[in-house]
Amino acid sequence: FSKIEAGKLDIEIIAFNLNEVLDNLSSLVTAKTQEKGVELIFNLDTQVPLYLKGDPLRLGQILLNLANNAVKFTEKGEIEVSISAVSVAAEEALLKFEVRDTGIGLTPAQQNKLFQSFQQADTSTTRKYGGTGLGLSICKKLCEMMGGEIGVESQAGIGTTFWFTVRLGRVDRVAEKLEIVPDSLQGMNTLVVDDNRTFCQVLKTYLEGFTFRVDMCHTGQDAIEMIRSAAQSEENRYDVVFMDWQM
Repeated sequence: FSKIEAGKLDIEIIAFNLNEVLDNLSSLVTAKTQEKGVELIFNLDTQVPLYLKGDPLRLGQILLNLANNAVKFTEKGEIEVSISAVSVAAEEALLKFEVRDTGIGLTPAQQNKLFQSFQQADTSTTRKYGGTGLGLSICKKLCEMMGGEIGVESQAGIGTTFWFTVRLGRVDRVAEKLEIVPDSLQGMNTLVVDDNRTFCQVLKTYLEGFTFRVDMCHTGQDAIEMIRSAAQSEENRYDVVFMDWQM
């Protein structure tokens, strides 16, 4: 922390793939969420450029700090990591990252103290869960060094969303590989089955971006009924079913 305060920490500018940052985050956090029985969901907007210039290490550190806090304070439900584009130009993009949880939440008074150096929400929370203040103050500094800001929205007992923005350069567009759906797969009928409604919606949006027609349901029994009904018509028959095998 003293290095940041003294202005000795530099932000590196290198080319990187955003998917690799998210894959690394997933590998570091998934075991913890599985241990607690909490769903971990990634929601990457299709408008977000993947090939960027900036500091993937610092970006990953901010995400890991926020994700670890979400896991720490969430006993059941889900944690969703969302990435959207605030603005995208030829040379740079302003991206917004959100880490939403269904944990214990924060009061307005607790939120006001979060980004101060060496502050935690309150002493009783610190005793039970451990502190977060130093990590969040460092996150704030790093976001500002990358041309962005950080904030929080929360309701006590309902959950918390930490969000931050960073300004990143874009690599030569020639380097970006376009994801093209072959003609033979255009407009496929698909069914998404998962008891987690957030994940269903994320996957539905992603598949629709590939021109697929998508239906959703949340129980195995509903899936069987929908498949039987769709099978009555060649036009509506499902080509692919995506199902959570652990429902």
